Amino acid sequence: MDGSEENIMEDENYTLASKSTFKSYIFFWIGKLFSLLGSSISHFAIIWWLTEASGIPVILSIASFFYILPLKILIPIAGVRAIGRINLE
Repeated sequence: MDGSEENIMEDENYTLASKSTFKSYIFFWIGKLFSLLGSSISHFAIIWWLTEASGIPVILSIASFFYILPLKILIPIAGVRAIGRINLE
């Protein structure tokens, strides 16, 4: 740590979080949870519609596979890039 970080950590008036920042943090994550829920419902509805419109049940598995494929490829790459940006010293 450089000198400025040590001074902040030694200051007894320094607080990392307060009630208002904690409320903002919780509000953010609740919003994120509802957003993820909405995205999942949309994904399910579109794939179900494809299955119903085509009349072919295999479309359900193919569409689900192509939805999950980019996630399975990109998440490990993004994780390595994110960890590579952290200074571990």
